[in-house]
Amino acid sequence: MKMEKRIAGGLVGWIFLLALFTGGCMSTRNAVVVGSGPTCEEALSTGLDRYSDHEVAKFLDTGLAEGRISECWMPVMEICLQENREVPHRHLAEAVKVYNQQRYEVLFHKAVYRYLAHVAKGKAPYRPEDRLLLESYCSVIINSAETVRDRNLGQAQALCRKLDQGLYRKFFQ
Repeated sequence: MKMEKRIAGGLVGWIFLLALFTGGCMSTRNAVVVGSGPTCEEALSTGLDRYSDHEVAKFLDTGLAEGRISECWMPVMEICLQENREVPHRHLAEAVKVYNQQRYEVLFHKAVYRYLAHVAKGKAPYRPEDRLLLESYCSVIINSAETVRDRNLGQAQALCRKLDQGLYRKFFQ
């Protein structure tokens, strides 16, 4: 008798679970679809100040991944550089390449400075490629500076002092 009660109780339990499962699977409610978030164009039209640095980094990632450099990535990066927003190091490296190739002088200087400042702050390692970039950049800045008080010259000098004493002595002493 006890055995029959256990079997009947277990069977009732399984039937109850089966009813819950099938009821949930066959329910007529529609699933809620969560939007993927704003597009790059929406963000640019409303202004990036409404978005966190993490969200802005996603816009930069998406722009690069989709090959939308001039439509999305460059305008977002330009705003980030102008407003001194936090940008991932990989995007600063890309900015140095893009703005150098396309001759955006003001943005190029900002991108190089921010890239090397990341390295100087210890957010990225100082590699041989970075030393070559610093050396080339200092050479260009020294040759193009109109006065000793040139802002880019002062920034290059400060970066050299922090990153590479050998280059600092070579260029500034």
